[in-house]
Amino acid sequence: LPGQAPLSIEIHGTKPQRKNPIEVTLLRMSIEIIDSLEGLDAIRNHWDQLHARIRGTVFQTFSWNRHWWNVYGNGYTLRVVTVWQGNELLAVLPLFLEKIRLGILHLQRLRLLGTRHIYGEYTPLLSGPHQNEINKELSGWLERELTEGRCDIVELFRFSPTSVSVAKFLNTLRSAAIGFRYDPKCIPHVVMKLPSNWERYEESLSGVERTMLRRRQKSLLKAGVAIEKVTDPKHFDSAFSDFVSLHAATWHPRGREGYFGSLDGFEDFHRVTSVDLMEQGYARFYFLRAKGKRIASVQAFFVHDHCCFYLSGLDRGSEFIRYSPGKVLLARVIRDAIEEGCATFDFQGGDEDYKFRFGGQLSWFPKALMWRKDMSRFKVFIFLALQYVRNNIITVALDEYLKPGIKRMSLWLRLRS
Repeated sequence: LPGQAPLSIEIHGTKPQRKNPIEVTLLRMSIEIIDSLEGLDAIRNHWDQLHARIRGTVFQTFSWNRHWWNVYGNGYTLRVVTVWQGNELLAVLPLFLEKIRLGILHLQRLRLLGTRHIYGEYTPLLSGPHQNEINKELSGWLERELTEGRCDIVELFRFSPTSVSVAKFLNTLRSAAIGFRYDPKCIPHVVMKLPSNWERYEESLSGVERTMLRRRQKSLLKAGVAIEKVTDPKHFDSAFSDFVSLHAATWHPRGREGYFGSLDGFEDFHRVTSVDLMEQGYARFYFLRAKGKRIASVQAFFVHDHCCFYLSGLDRGSEFIRYSPGKVLLARVIRDAIEEGCATFDFQGGDEDYKFRFGGQLSWFPKALMWRKDMSRFKVFIFLALQYVRNNIITVALDEYLKPGIKRMSLWLRLRS
């Protein structure tokens, strides 16, 4: 250029290489495996920070995973895979190893924390920046665990079907030197995109549903029934106790115990997890109170822009049952979610009709399986075949034919006596 010294370039070799040492340093990652409760507790702050960055769900919180392991981890081996960039946590693949013995058939399976004993959504925590590199690190670790014989099968189950980061992770796993199977429709899952205000939500309902909901709300209000919202941990004990009782009351007329009565450890897990989440501002209880008594309940989790309806309860012997108090209370939860800026309302698993009447859309929880390709794959195939027979033939036969038959026989014997 005029008035400037000429630019000189020196080229060494036939093909000039350009390296940026700063970029190389930034992309340097390391994997750390957490295999103890003490190690898990040590990364809580890092986990919480990652959860906030990716705007994760309640099931991805440290509290949910840590308390699950504390209650249900006996007999399993902890394998929480973490990816780090210096002191910054980039990803968490929270796994546990279980040993399966079916006669002479012995397998070791890696699964996501929370998969057994409770229900929810189990999705790894994967941050956006450098995700390709993160996926390669995690995929490489899983491939080594399989090919070197430290486990026989890896199962990822009930993860978010709409997560872009999980979809990219699964695509990386597909290209690894391992067997891979993906079932996109494993368990029905109902979710709802929320509008910007309550009026638009009401307009989205059918005319019959909208009219009935308004009429029931007015009837309950006129009868002196009040809505109570519990968000203060100081009131947790009484709220949780009434919530458990109302949940059981929902199922007893049907001859069932509900989750708290039928799942070992579920009440212990739910109590300690819920109070921890309430202290963080994530968990809350809703009640309908009539004549000084709580007659209906809903537990919901408000985490970032995601509202999750988890469990509910109802006193079916209440005089106000004709006004559908459970539906009125659920409508209040949806209204709060809209007014607090939530983008999604999650009805969780199951395709019950009321979820669709409230505006839910059918989705599905997927399932992904991985195994090594040597001769041991036949052991995996035998296990999967036996699992299918148990889940789809034996269990169905027990639930649909044997158990009802036993109940009818028991009733007949009581009448005869």
